[in-house]
Amino acid sequence: MACKSLFVTATGTDVGKTYISALIVKSMRDAGFNCGYFKPVLSGATNGVLGDCNHVLSTSGLNIEPKKCVSYSFEEPVSPHLTAFRSGVEISLDKILEIVWISHLSFPLGDFIFNSNNLLLVL
Repeated sequence: MACKSLFVTATGTDVGKTYISALIVKSMRDAGFNCGYFKPVLSGATNGVLGDCNHVLSTSGLNIEPKKCVSYSFEEPVSPHLTAFRSGVEISLDKILEIVWISHLSFPLGDFIFNSNNLLLVL
């Protein structure tokens, strides 16, 4: 399978990366691409609610549990590396890739969208 990728980034939080990611996923699905969504590290979760994932999933019409779209989630609404550091958690690329692989097997989709603060990757 060919790998196609798109990287969406910004210099801050709460600047619209998730909003744009949701529109890209929705547009791709509307255009007939069988794509999914994954956000490796989410900050700003409130009482365990994964707001960014919920927004993308509801906007795009994806029927996936939000917790299956995230490797790490933190409540503090700051950059993921900072909240991980403050929480004493080391972000592991191996863990992210393992969960991506499991997610892809659980939800076999032809294309995959990643919002990795914010990486969008279409496989």
